[in-house]
Amino acid sequence: MRKAICLFSAVLFVFCLLLALEVKAQKDAAVLLSREMGPYETALRSFKSSATFSYDLFNMEGSQDQGKSVVQKIGQGEYSMVITLGTEAALVADKIPENIPVVYSMVLAPLQGNKPNASCVYIKVDVEAQINSLKKYFPAKNRIGVVYNLQTTSHEIAAARKACEAVGIKLSPIAVENRAEVPKALGKLQNNAVDIIWMVPDTTIGHPEAVKQFISHAQSQNLPLIGFSVFHVKAGALAAFSADYSDIGKQTARLAAKIKNKSVSRQVEGPQKIIFYVNPTVQKKLGLTALSAFSEVQFIE
Repeated sequence: MRKAICLFSAVLFVFCLLLALEVKAQKDAAVLLSREMGPYETALRSFKSSATFSYDLFNMEGSQDQGKSVVQKIGQGEYSMVITLGTEAALVADKIPENIPVVYSMVLAPLQGNKPNASCVYIKVDVEAQINSLKKYFPAKNRIGVVYNLQTTSHEIAAARKACEAVGIKLSPIAVENRAEVPKALGKLQNNAVDIIWMVPDTTIGHPEAVKQFISHAQSQNLPLIGFSVFHVKAGALAAFSADYSDIGKQTARLAAKIKNKSVSRQVEGPQKIIFYVNPTVQKKLGLTALSAFSEVQFIE
C-alpha cells in the first residue's frame, strides 16, 4: 500500500511539474520597458488596454545590465514574442535569438537591416508631411532655418530640401558635427534671414542642453521654434510635430497580435496619428492666432 501511495505521489509530482512547464511555455510575450518616462508610460497605458494576449512586463529602469538579464530569460524560451518600448530596450533586445519575434516600439526611426524576426512601430514624423503642414499653418512664412548633424541627419535634410522646393519654401540648413557647434550655428539664423526655426530629431539637436539653446535663441529673435517633442513645447518652443504616443501603444498591440496569430511575420509601421502641439503662451507672444482653426492642433503648456 505504501509503495502504491509513493508511486502515485511521484506520478502526481511529475504531472504537476509538466503542467507547470506547459503553462510557463504558454506565455505569449515579454514586454521590455526602457524606463518610466512620460512618452513611454503613455504608450504603455494604451498598450495594456488594447493587448489581446498575455504578457509579463519588465522595467529596465534605464539599466542595460537589468535589460540583459531579462533577455537571458527570454532566450531560455519562456516567451514566444518580445515587445520593446523605447530605444534602450531596443538596443538590449538586439541580442534576442532570431527564432523569437521582436516588435520594437517607441523607437525614433524605422529599423535598419533585414532581421527576419524584427517588426517595428516607429515614432518619427515624415519630413514631407511636416513641411507641407508648416506651409499650411504659416502660409506667409517661407524661410525655414534648420541646424542638423552632418553625420546623422543628412538624409532628412535632403528630403526637406525637396519638399520645400515643391511648396515654394526657402530652406537654410546649417550643419554641425557636435553639440559644441550649435550656438554658433544658431547665430546664423537671425530673424532677418529666416521666418521659422525647425528642429530635426537627432541625438545632437535633441540633447537637453541643445534644446535649451534653441529655445533661448528663438525667444531672443522672436521666431517660431518647431520642435519634435511635446516636451519642447512645454519648455518654450512654439510647437512640435509628434506621434500620438497613446495611439502608438494601440498600434503596437495590434501589430503584436497579428504576429502572434501569424497573419504577418515581419512588418514596419510609422505613426498613424500625428499631433501638432502648440504652446498658447508663446503663440500669443508671437501674434499667431490662426492655429486654433486646425483640428489636429492641440494646445498645451
